[in-house]
Amino acid sequence: MKKKSLFVGIALFLSIFVSGCANKEEVEQSENKEKMIKKAEKSIAERPIIYMSNNFMGLMDTKGTILMDGEKERIKEIDAFSNSTLLEYTTTMHDVFYFNTDSYQIFPENPELRIHNRSFENSKYGRYKDDNLNKFGLILNDGTLVKEAKDMPDGISEFIFRNDSFAHVYFKGNTEGLMNNEGKMLLKDIENFDYLEEEGINTSLAVVKIDGNYGVVHDKKGLIFSPEEAKKMEITEIFPYEQRSAAIYKTEEGEYGLIDQQGKVVYEAEEPLLFQYISSFSEKGFALAQSYGDDLVINEAGEVVTVVSEEVEAGVSVFHGFLKDDTILVRIGKLHDEKYGLMNEKFEVVKEFPDSYERTPFYLGNGLFSIQRLGEDAFPAIINSSGKKLFSEKESQTKEIYDFSKFTDSG
Repeated sequence: MKKKSLFVGIALFLSIFVSGCANKEEVEQSENKEKMIKKAEKSIAERPIIYMSNNFMGLMDTKGTILMDGEKERIKEIDAFSNSTLLEYTTTMHDVFYFNTDSYQIFPENPELRIHNRSFENSKYGRYKDDNLNKFGLILNDGTLVKEAKDMPDGISEFIFRNDSFAHVYFKGNTEGLMNNEGKMLLKDIENFDYLEEEGINTSLAVVKIDGNYGVVHDKKGLIFSPEEAKKMEITEIFPYEQRSAAIYKTEEGEYGLIDQQGKVVYEAEEPLLFQYISSFSEKGFALAQSYGDDLVINEAGEVVTVVSEEVEAGVSVFHGFLKDDTILVRIGKLHDEKYGLMNEKFEVVKEFPDSYERTPFYLGNGLFSIQRLGEDAFPAIINSSGKKLFSEKESQTKEIYDFSKFTDSG
């Protein structure tokens, strides 16, 4: 009955949402939301159902076929893992086992093995603990053992996968390191360590900070750009790769350059290629850059693709860089009398926000922006790229929301 009510509620929500759409963009957003909900419904329908009988918990499919007899197995508790096909169940004898909801297999046979309930939050790789050995092993989110605990290095107190390539390792001597998904140590025994790539974003390269200095690590080769090299080149910061083929770095002089996928600084002639500013790269591999006062579009090799001033209309100024959909946020008009809009890759203004804003709109993702007046008591609102307000300042004030952050990749 609850499941039926849930689906009725979803259908009602979608009908209201679609009927209220005023333009093509909002209809597309509604259709995407509907696809996501249908995908979630399909996923839910395919997962086993947990049932309770005589104070025991079991599993059955959507047709009522018993997959795991709770009374027979004496199961008192069942817990699910995020991003995993595994379920953990505990018997009345306090034995803990794991059940794969895809293969319907119960494993492992060793009841001393324990998988942490947050092991697979950022990756399909995770850790398990063998209490007999007091060591951790490497496991996939379907229960496949990648590297047994007995074969792992000694002295590890914990490791946490940041994505499918890298795990942040903590050693018992209060040092840290980095490990790949095969259980190979890439860095170890570091007193002050930071992993700087966004969690859950899969990449074979990672920007790290080692004892206050920056470096680049490859998931198979290890350190390919060392903190010593960064220090020698007076690099004060390296920004994450974020699945692009180049990382942006900043120097003590406030200039910006690029490091490629091989860990090599991009050069022009015999000098590092430097700009006054480089934005984040777009999905298509373009970034806005500044050199000698000119706004440029460059690719990930640092090559100039376009000089912006030769393409844009008079009175249009670009801001920051490319957004997720490869458009550019622009200011239209003179300072203090300006409006904002979006420009496409052909440098044509394709959208113009109908109102003026005291602050530059902040891009949240999914075609939405946060706007906010000046002042400490100002509350933010959310608009779409047509300028329609979807979440008002009053709603923010009521819910005590003082600012919005960017959406995650999952929305």
